[in-house]
Amino acid sequence: MGVVTILCPRMGQQVSTGIELGRKEFAALSPTRHYAMRCWMCGGEHEWSRRWAYYVEDARDLPVRQPSYAD
Repeated sequence: MGVVTILCPRMGQQVSTGIELGRKEFAALSPTRHYAMRCWMCGGEHEWSRRWAYYVEDARDLPVRQPSYAD
């Protein structure tokens, strides 16, 4: 299983959307449907679609989520 990631426009780093799925399932996502997520890195809300998302096989390659007092 891999992780769907997007580029945080404020921080300029890849962040996990929290969605874990297989490569085939990622490829089956609509390239134009937009999803929204609260970014744990900057606190903003980002819209994304498969067209702008990345499939990361190994989540160890991503920045580590830092705990916040809002969680």
